[in-house]
Amino acid sequence: MALTTVQSGVIAGGTPAFRAYATAGTTIGAGATAKITFDTKDYDTNTNYSTVNSRFTPTVAGYYQISLGVRPTTSTSSETGVYLYKNGSNYETLYDATTVLYNISASALVYMNGSTDYLEVFMYAQTAGTTNFGNSSVWFSGCLVRSA
Repeated sequence: MALTTVQSGVIAGGTPAFRAYATAGTTIGAGATAKITFDTKDYDTNTNYSTVNSRFTPTVAGYYQISLGVRPTTSTSSETGVYLYKNGSNYETLYDATTVLYNISASALVYMNGSTDYLEVFMYAQTAGTTNFGNSSVWFSGCLVRSA
C-alpha cells in the first residue's frame, strides 16, 4: 500500500524519482550545443520522465536532487560544457572547462513548481563529437527530496 501523506514536508511512499539513460550517442557539432537524448528508463515512479523528449516534468512541487553523467568523445583539448536547462533556458552550468574529462558527472538541487517546470540536459562541444552511450556512461536521474 503506497503512502501519499505529507509528513514534515516530505512525501512518503509515492515520491517522484526517475533514472534514464542513453542507448545511442548524441552527435554534437563543432562549437554547438545539443540536447542529450536519454531514451530509456530504468525507473520512473510517478511517470514524470518522457523518453520521447528527454524531459523531466514533475507533478509534485518541491525541491529535487538532479544528477547526471555524460561521456564526451571530443578531443581532450576541446572546451566542453554540460548544462541543466529549466523551462528551455540554461538554469545551471554543471561543467565548463577547457579540457574534457572522460566521464563528467554533476548534480544540482532544483525547485520545481509541480505543474509547468521541466528539466533537460544539454552539452556544448568546441570540437565536433558525440556522447558515448550505455547505461553506465550517459544517464540522467532525479528524486524529490522535499515537497513545497
